Amino acid sequence: MRPLVDLLALTTCALAVSASGCRRAAERAAADEGMARIGAATLNMGCEPTRDPTCAPTELPAHAIQVGAFRLDRAEVTQAAYAACVGAGVCTPPAAEPARRSPQTPVTHVTWSQARAYCRWRGQRLPTEAEWELAARGTDGRVYPWGDTPPTCQTAHTPSCGEAPAEAGGRPAGASPFGVLDLAGNVDEWVEDEYAPYGSADAGSGQRVARGGAYDAWHARSTARSALAPDHRDALLGFRCAASP
Repeated sequence: MRPLVDLLALTTCALAVSASGCRRAAERAAADEGMARIGAATLNMGCEPTRDPTCAPTELPAHAIQVGAFRLDRAEVTQAAYAACVGAGVCTPPAAEPARRSPQTPVTHVTWSQARAYCRWRGQRLPTEAEWELAARGTDGRVYPWGDTPPTCQTAHTPSCGEAPAEAGGRPAGASPFGVLDLAGNVDEWVEDEYAPYGSADAGSGQRVARGGAYDAWHARSTARSALAPDHRDALLGFRCAASP
C-alpha cells in the first residue's frame, strides 16, 4: 500500500496541468503530511512567576487568549525544502549557508519576509505567536515543551550539545504535547506577529517576533520572545509554517 502522502500527491498530480505543477503538488502534499493538527483551546499566554521565577518583563503579564484550530509543521523548514522554493523561482536564496551543513538542518539566514514568502508558496502562512506558544506548551502551563525540567541534549539541541543547528526533528524526547519537535533549542523561529508588549494596544514597533531560542536553557523556555527587525537574519534563526485546519 502506498503511503498517504504518495496517494495525496498522485491524486493532486492527476489534476495538474504541467510537470512543474505536479512537482509542486507533491511537495505541498508532503508538507501537509508533516504537520500536527492542534485543536482550538484557551491558552494562558505568557510567563507565570509562581511556576517560572525567571520571567522576563516582555513575557508578562500572563493572560488568557482563545486560539482557533490550526496545523503546524512538526519540524523546522529545512535547507532542502527551502531550496525547492528557490528552484521554483519564488523564494530568494538565504544570505549565507555554511558549506558543510546537512540539507536536513533548518534553513537560516532568512528574513521575516523570506520566511513568509516560503510559507505562502506552500499555500500556508507563518504561525501567530499565540499558535506557536500553544503548540509548545499545551494548556497546562509547562515551562518547556516536554515539561518543567531544564533541557538536556536528548530534549533540545543547545550549543553544549555540539555544533548548531542540528538536523531538524532529531529529538523526539523533546516533543511538545502535540508531537511538535524543536520548539526549544536548535534555532529561533519567525512568527507572523508584530512585536508589542502584552496588554498594549500599540503594535507599531515595526519589529517582528521570534520564538524558540537556541542559545541556552533560558531562551529555550516556551514563553521567551524576541523582538527583531524584519530584515534581521542570522545563523540561528529559521522558521516553520502553519495553516488553517
